[in-house]
Amino acid sequence: MTKFYLVLISFLITINVSCFAQINSADLKRLHNTAAYKGSQEELFKVLAKNIRFPQRAVMSNKLVTIVGVLKIDRNGQIVEVGTLHKADENYTDAFKNIVEKTKGKWEATNDTAKYFYAVIPVQFNYMDSGYTLFETNKPAYFQETIVVTAAGTRGAFTGLYEKYESELIAQVNELSKKEVYSEAVKPMIELVNLQPLHIGYYDPLIGLLKKAGNNADAAHYEQVKALLSGQ
Repeated sequence: MTKFYLVLISFLITINVSCFAQINSADLKRLHNTAAYKGSQEELFKVLAKNIRFPQRAVMSNKLVTIVGVLKIDRNGQIVEVGTLHKADENYTDAFKNIVEKTKGKWEATNDTAKYFYAVIPVQFNYMDSGYTLFETNKPAYFQETIVVTAAGTRGAFTGLYEKYESELIAQVNELSKKEVYSEAVKPMIELVNLQPLHIGYYDPLIGLLKKAGNNADAAHYEQVKALLSGQ
């Protein structure tokens, strides 16, 4: 699988596009209805890789994140909405939002019956030598390939960061759950899902914590995401 790696630490330039939020239940059920890019897949990835930026405000935060971005496209090929498969830090969702402008006018419908079409694009924000590898076993075939954006630093400075970050988050979830502070335990659990959004194993604990925290709406959303990734 080909991936495009960038080493970038740049300021973001905000652009105005349609509503940006976690996608809704109806869209989750239709993601397989993919839009076609006017050009080759290689051309698409070159555009994305060239324009995505590591969020300046997040540099050196030691946070590892993968955004599963979604473009919702109408029958005329216009992008009508931009969202994500999961809740994520706005610093990173803004970075995804900033590449949308570069693909406007480049999409088209793929059949004569559907009202909307979708492009699902995972973007992994990494640090050099961190050891962060995206778990992609459950990635549906209609997802685009993952764009990897890497922030550079002193060689070896981030070695082992992935294992450290993951273990710290797990420890936080366990400690807060033991104290039955479920609304607080949800926060690091969501970070774990953001770390590995294609890893089904993280969804059941998150769904359970959301229900215990009384957030049934988000629990239902993540149940749908889990089903999607499970091929159900």
